[in-house]
Amino acid sequence: MRSLFLPSCGLILSSVLIIVGLFFLLIYPYVLEYFVNKEFQLSPTSQSFKHWRKTPIPITLDFYLFNWTNPRDIGKDYIPAFNELGPYRFYETREKVNITWNRNGTVSYRQVRTWHFNQAESAGSLEDVVTTVNGVTLTAAYMLRNSGYIHQKSVDMAFGFTQQRISVSHSVRDLLFDGYTNNLMTIANNLPKLTDLSSPFDKFAWFYLRNASHTFDGWFNLDTGVSDMSKLGTVHAWNNKKDTGFFSGSCGEVRGFSGDLFPPGLIGKETRLELFSQDLCRTLPFQYSNEEEVHGLQGHKFIGRTDFVDSESRDEDNSCFCNGECLPSGLMNMTSCRFGAPVFVSFPHFLDANPVYLSRVQGLRPDPQRHQFYFTVEPTYGIPIDVGARVQLNMLMQPFSHFSMYKKVPKTVFPVLWVDQRVTISERLARELRMALLLPTVGVVTGCSALITGIVLLINLVLRARRKPSDQEPVKPPGHVALEQSQNQPSTPTIKS
Repeated sequence: MRSLFLPSCGLILSSVLIIVGLFFLLIYPYVLEYFVNKEFQLSPTSQSFKHWRKTPIPITLDFYLFNWTNPRDIGKDYIPAFNELGPYRFYETREKVNITWNRNGTVSYRQVRTWHFNQAESAGSLEDVVTTVNGVTLTAAYMLRNSGYIHQKSVDMAFGFTQQRISVSHSVRDLLFDGYTNNLMTIANNLPKLTDLSSPFDKFAWFYLRNASHTFDGWFNLDTGVSDMSKLGTVHAWNNKKDTGFFSGSCGEVRGFSGDLFPPGLIGKETRLELFSQDLCRTLPFQYSNEEEVHGLQGHKFIGRTDFVDSESRDEDNSCFCNGECLPSGLMNMTSCRFGAPVFVSFPHFLDANPVYLSRVQGLRPDPQRHQFYFTVEPTYGIPIDVGARVQLNMLMQPFSHFSMYKKVPKTVFPVLWVDQRVTISERLARELRMALLLPTVGVVTGCSALITGIVLLINLVLRARRKPSDQEPVKPPGHVALEQSQNQPSTPTIKS
């Protein structure tokens, strides 16, 4: 009975092990892919939705302002000099609101970004005074540069009446968020027909009314990946349009990823990564640079391409970014995106830009380690693990013959400030991601171990079962063995006397 029971148990056990091994090797990868896709797709119940709705990773925003040290020396052959102040560190919280799930596999939402100043981690106070270019008068002169003589001179008189200067000095707080009043803006807002100038704001600041605003970033329409996982995180529309309205042709198309989500397994080294930026009103191209390790995670590092801030000098397809003011490579014209102000975006300290820009200013020193715009993505699950979004705001100053303030100024791109936004995955989330990355390996190891063990056990059972009875040594009773031994012993002869 026992001899029959043991082989039966061994046969069942080996069969189970073989089945388990085949499951982990052949079926488990598809099961894992199904659950990964299900959790990464945006839905009210998915795990990715919780992190997408409110970013769990700390986001820092460092502002560096350029203090203009020689504004009174402006004239012929003039070169402006600057010294950099900062960083002034803010912590950013980001939350999606007004979330609407659509039947076509997309989600619509608005975004609220809130910034809180951190004095302890800053190199200065928000009360620090910075001298910079007068953005109000420069914008007015630029907007009216093609107007008639009488119109320009009337505004030029308003410059004098309101005692405008080519430079202004204000606190960091006012220049960034709180804003400062300008008499010219007050006149333009109260008498728009007289000056032919208008502004949606009553104060001037680079990020005025943006802190904690739920409307400024616009209305997004994003692919959830439910219908097609390869489109997860793709921006389909912005402000209910597929065109930004700020650039013509392909330059104005709304396309690319939002930067929060990427489809798992589809971000490779050869990928032309494109991100849509509502701050810059356009899609930004990135190219693969190298492998980067962050908290034990390996990621593909993408950097801003040279055509990221190019109008047409390097790529004729970028000519639609000129907006009537094509400059040497290294600057992107943001005039239409910034209410007509002559704002041009570059990499910090004119990194990778035409050398002509650095030759016309003093105090800027480009450094790829500090000033490069990069994006590092863990390729298996498509999760951003380290981001350094770095851009610089500049204003184009040029001679305007009918404005006495700007009649003799050189054509120069004035650096105003640059921003370093950092997002790095936390150690806790990195640990969870490292464990998730082990799941495929665990499946292969478990499958191979179970399959090999089951096959070895089955082979052993088969060999034991096929062993012939003649090959086995018969088992003899003890009594029979003793009798046989006594019979085989030779008899001792009897000696007769």
